[in-house]
Amino acid sequence: MKKGALLLLMATVAIYLFSFTDSNNFTGKIIYVYAATTADGTDITAMVAPVMGKEQHWMTDGTNYKSTDENKRLIQLYISNTNTYYGFDGAKLQKNDAAMETAKQVAIKHLDTKETIVGYKCKALEITTENTVTIYYYSPDLTVNIAPYAKHNYGEWNKYLKASKGALPLKFVTTFTAQGMVISATAQEVKKVTVDSSEFDLPNQ
Repeated sequence: MKKGALLLLMATVAIYLFSFTDSNNFTGKIIYVYAATTADGTDITAMVAPVMGKEQHWMTDGTNYKSTDENKRLIQLYISNTNTYYGFDGAKLQKNDAAMETAKQVAIKHLDTKETIVGYKCKALEITTENTVTIYYYSPDLTVNIAPYAKHNYGEWNKYLKASKGALPLKFVTTFTAQGMVISATAQEVKKVTVDSSEFDLPNQ
């Protein structure tokens, strides 16, 4: 697979992962580990790791979010007061209006599947678009106030939050139908901590 295609997949994957709480406004950090396979089950995690990273370290102050890889390389940054999503393409941040729709067809289905992840009992839902099928595993004990993300159409994030009632994913499995590729991310650690607002300042370009 060409590097350009992997970069596009990385940006799409990053969108799926992000914004958590006991009191409907989680602040803290989630560490996810990636895995990737082809449609026939061949493990290609090592092949995509140089582009995607091996891990995603996601954090929120309850309003904004960002994530880095295990080497602190910025992957994405969302600023809610301007509804702006920044995605890192390997060379520089790309600025996007998060109100932009990234799918023309979106179907949401709640599943009977249940799974326990890092001690949290999770429910599951499936979101299907014209390009992807994603199963999210989320815990009702880890939620976010959905109001700051109401206009966050990019990556269908607002639709996911509405369907999960603000619960954040601790695992997802996304099938990219055209590329014949499956990428999953599973939480390994949840840290409930105060995150300083300076974490969401734009880096120097």
